[in-house]
Amino acid sequence: MASEDHTHAALLELAPPPAVDPNWDDVVRRASRDRRRRRQTVVAALVAAAVLPALAFGGLRLIASPAPDLHGSGSSESLGLSADFAAHRVRAFRPVGRTGPLFGGLRWTLQIRQAATGPTSAYLDVFAQLSTLRLRLCGPCGAKSGSVLLRPGLWLTIAANQKRHPAQVEVRSAGGTLRFDVRR
Repeated sequence: MASEDHTHAALLELAPPPAVDPNWDDVVRRASRDRRRRRQTVVAALVAAAVLPALAFGGLRLIASPAPDLHGSGSSESLGLSADFAAHRVRAFRPVGRTGPLFGGLRWTLQIRQAATGPTSAYLDVFAQLSTLRLRLCGPCGAKSGSVLLRPGLWLTIAANQKRHPAQVEVRSAGGTLRFDVRR
């Protein structure tokens, strides 16, 4: 037992215990700060629990709501030509069994009425940030044509530039060219 006491005394000489002088003001201040943090965390969690379902419901309503359609029409008496264009968004999808980019785009219809019969062709010009994207709709076009344009981001590009540079349809016939804007 004497050896344990002797060892204990030697250890205390090497590393004396710290002087115990508790600063109670500091202890109380740090304890109240932690309590305040806990209270702020609880309030933030309650706000998030109340707001997130509302945001999720609003987001689901946006996803479920049908996308607005694009419409445009133009006519020219001198060419004896008139046309109506309509399109709606094709939601993004990934082909079965593939990994890679998502596809999406437009399902469109074009109705052409002309006095003289002749071959016509039609194009959709989409104005992007730095360039113009020209997509061939049909050629030769019938009185009523339609198809699907699969291009990632096509709908978003048309919608983003709607105010400054709307998309345009160009119908070419033997007599000349008819251009008109496409808007929502």
